[in-house]
Amino acid sequence: MVSMAAEQAVIEGPAKLASSSSSSSSSTESLNLKTTKASNGKRKRSMQEESMEEIVSSSSSDEKRLRDEDLNYRRTKAKIAQNGNCESFTLLESSQTAKMSRRMYRAFVKNAIVQLQEGNTVPLNKLTADLGVSPSGSGALSVVQIYHILSALLPEIDRLQSSECSPLLRQIINLRCSHFLFDSENSDKYVHALISMHSRFIGVLVSSMPKWFSEIAFRVVSEFGSSSDDDCDHWHSLLRFLVSLVPTSSAVLQAALVKSFPFKYDDSDILIRYVSNILKMIDYAPELQSTVWGVILERAVELDVDFDNKLDQLDEDADDNEEIELSHVTSQDIAVTCLEEDEVVMGNQLDALTATSSAVDPMNIKVMSAKLDKLVSFLISDLNSRFSGSCGLSSDSLSLYSILLSHFSTYLLPTHHTHAIQYVFFSVTQMNSQFTDTFLALLLEIALDPSKPVSRRQTAMQYLASYVARSRSVSIIQLQSVIAILSAWISRYIDEREHEVPMLAPDVGSPGSLRLAKAAVDMTRFTMFYAVVQGFFYIFCFRHSSLRAKESFTTVSESLEEESASALPLPNISQLLQRIVNTRFNPLKWCNQDVVTTFADIAQREGAAYCFSIIERNQRLLRRSPPNSDCSEDEIVTLTTASTAEGARSKKNFLEGYFPFDPLILKRTKRLVEGSYISWDEIAAEERSSDIQSSHDQSSEDEDEDEGYEVYDKEVEEDCEE
Repeated sequence: MVSMAAEQAVIEGPAKLASSSSSSSSSTESLNLKTTKASNGKRKRSMQEESMEEIVSSSSSDEKRLRDEDLNYRRTKAKIAQNGNCESFTLLESSQTAKMSRRMYRAFVKNAIVQLQEGNTVPLNKLTADLGVSPSGSGALSVVQIYHILSALLPEIDRLQSSECSPLLRQIINLRCSHFLFDSENSDKYVHALISMHSRFIGVLVSSMPKWFSEIAFRVVSEFGSSSDDDCDHWHSLLRFLVSLVPTSSAVLQAALVKSFPFKYDDSDILIRYVSNILKMIDYAPELQSTVWGVILERAVELDVDFDNKLDQLDEDADDNEEIELSHVTSQDIAVTCLEEDEVVMGNQLDALTATSSAVDPMNIKVMSAKLDKLVSFLISDLNSRFSGSCGLSSDSLSLYSILLSHFSTYLLPTHHTHAIQYVFFSVTQMNSQFTDTFLALLLEIALDPSKPVSRRQTAMQYLASYVARSRSVSIIQLQSVIAILSAWISRYIDEREHEVPMLAPDVGSPGSLRLAKAAVDMTRFTMFYAVVQGFFYIFCFRHSSLRAKESFTTVSESLEEESASALPLPNISQLLQRIVNTRFNPLKWCNQDVVTTFADIAQREGAAYCFSIIERNQRLLRRSPPNSDCSEDEIVTLTTASTAEGARSKKNFLEGYFPFDPLILKRTKRLVEGSYISWDEIAAEERSSDIQSSHDQSSEDEDEDEGYEVYDKEVEEDCEE
């Protein structure tokens, strides 16, 4: 195709030739010029003549077409300058060739900028309005038209810095180029060319005017939840390029990530798509890793708390409709069934609530549970791929794990109840033994640190007990270390503070009982002690078989001693448990009764501790409490509620039975973690197997004894006969 210079040469050829001829005749008449100037002029004229001859000869066949196109171009340019505000795109659309179309768009854009500098914003406003028409709307520009406009604006960006140009630039930033892919009238080749041109324009814009980066970043990130995969690939390519251009991009992107995060009631697909895309940003902007995981976990905790609140409302409604007669309930009746019922009740809660709620209500428990399930399972899968893809403990994997633990301390520990998001950490901490060690050390450090708030220490202890009880990755050595540390802390606490607890009065009706009732209100001072003891009981219920020595709980198994000589010494479990249950703190009264009754049954069966006599005494104190005592109603309730089977469910009780890794009802997440999760059914089955074996052994011993007696009796009879 002949260039613009060539076309201009063809049009102005005769004039230039005439000018050359005139210059040649005048040079021969000027005899006073120097020889060098004459020779240079002659050489220059000779080159011009050769060039013109070459141009004319090469374009002789297309001379008429080029003249017609140039005439049309000049007329169109003149009309645009005269009527740019009304007929501009109609005139441009009349062009028949891509080359002339590109020329006319360039002419229109240049004219709009010239008019703007002269104070006329009408052509520029018309251009902005036409770019703002939806692709499916009437009068929408085609892919080729938008491409030519961007191509024409690209070299003029430096002239678009005035405030009058901001609407135009903002309209270009907001272009949804990939939407043209869904239009059958557009060729994918042209659409991808437009996407490439749009990215190039944005890059040049940011390079020329960095002030636009913030708006562009917010615009791009806000599309992550609703854009298609093709769109998102385009946005990521654009962001990758912009991050390389702007050194301070991380601060702007951090704010954009937080502001653009979907609301918790948005569709689950939008949520998952947004989370997936912001995680992809870590690949080309690793400095965003902490912010990305922080905002994800923070919003996931909010969603989880809402879901858990719905489950609590379900429990409250069920309690209101159920009449409970506590006077007929004994601790033996509920001893082993408590934890088994938890496994079943959690599975029935979802069906009970969804049966009475609307399926279209965004607050519907089924919708919320599905959304939470998708999010948590997606995060677990993503982290599995990130850590399994790294060879060993690389610096990247250790950095990511450190960030996750930091966010765990920031977002999960201060939260009262969550149901599912904690399983992200349950999963990731079991991917490596070093991860497990670090997680246990973090929980122990927080739980036993007196400088931390009691509420956070109590939550850390709940996580520690639940994790050690439920996690398959916790080795014997790690279990032994945790037990040793907790045992030492409990023993020291009893030594130092047991004297602060008043002695139990021998008779509830005596004056001493009044002192006991009033002192009970102050038992919240020892909340941390009860939290640690309750966690200790809970671990024992799940892991007593691992702690069982060859003959009794009085010694550590030789296999443990051989496995790690450097491990902390395991205390005499039986003696420690007996001391705990008989201390003045009376933890069997103040700890959660589900845990207490299950622990009492297992401890007695294992011969580690005998608790039912103390539990019955606590219940007698409840039944014999004087109705005319000087204690206030609140004091009496605080004293007695923990002595009943429903004590842990009472709002008056200061120690709850929450364990973060209790059974899941979210199906996807449950499938992902079940391989590393210890359920109570396994423990119960193991106990039944152990009981059967014990019964068999006992039967064998009885049979041997019977045979011995039979032999003895026969010998006696023979002696008598003799």
